[in-house]
Amino acid sequence: MQETISSQPVRGQIQYKSMEKADQAQVIPIVAGTFIKHEPVSQALGLQQSDMEALVKEILRHPGVARLSTVAYHEPTGVVVGAFLAEDFADPSPIPQGCKALAPVLALLDLLEKHYPASHPLPQNRHLHLYMLGVDEAFMLQGVAGLLTDFCLYHAAKFGFTHAFAEATAPGSQHLLNKRGFETLFEIPYADFEFTGRKVFSQIQQPPSVKLMARDIPPRPDAFPS
Repeated sequence: MQETISSQPVRGQIQYKSMEKADQAQVIPIVAGTFIKHEPVSQALGLQQSDMEALVKEILRHPGVARLSTVAYHEPTGVVVGAFLAEDFADPSPIPQGCKALAPVLALLDLLEKHYPASHPLPQNRHLHLYMLGVDEAFMLQGVAGLLTDFCLYHAAKFGFTHAFAEATAPGSQHLLNKRGFETLFEIPYADFEFTGRKVFSQIQQPPSVKLMARDIPPRPDAFPS
């Protein structure tokens, strides 16, 4: 069953809900655009909007991602203004192979994930991987990203998830997760990472490193604490 909650940020009424298939056409360009414009790894590699849209489309093909992802939408118009893609770490979406331009980013994230302290074999519905967050440019800096993160954790608790983690690659995502109780478990300095013998992210100054950040998910309250 679809879940919906609402809040009142500065710019109109925004509601938060579990993602539906009909939302995906709007979600793809928003998430891709956020990564192109605000992620230092995307800028360092010169990635294009089409590269990121292909990645997001591939991720959304996985049924587990559709089940756990959430969206924010403008209630008066029904237009999607943000989304958080999430998955069960025990049932991850396949690593896309089609876009070579993304290979350094995917290799970096894979290396970081190896330091996540989860027992193996992984139990299902316990470890939530917060994959990709995107907010429409017109609705940034209005609290949408924060409430979208909170609602994604709240939604995951419905299925019994007790832990969440994310790879925070940008200053904004690191700040956002830190404010919401995530702790840094491991980090890789951009200047040290090598891909096929090249330090492809050495020009990134801020933040100095990509961080693996995690926190516990509390038992789900009866109502979303917006």
